[in-house]
Amino acid sequence: MRTQFRELEWLVIELQDNLTSLREGLEECVVLLQPTQPASTLVLSTHRSECLKGYITRVGTQIIKGVRLLLNS
Repeated sequence: MRTQFRELEWLVIELQDNLTSLREGLEECVVLLQPTQPASTLVLSTHRSECLKGYITRVGTQIIKGVRLLLNS
């Protein structure tokens, strides 16, 4: 019974740490997605290749510019 209590205690502590970290990450995302931030330019690639496919520029949740690069394969 004592072992189960210690395991439950450990689990609750781990969950609290993970939930705190998750909340902080989500709060950072909210700040980045607010339209008051300066524009961000993000590169586009695929998970199979690190080759640049293009880029987009966004302000908040709005894409204000996008360029797709045409590459010879």
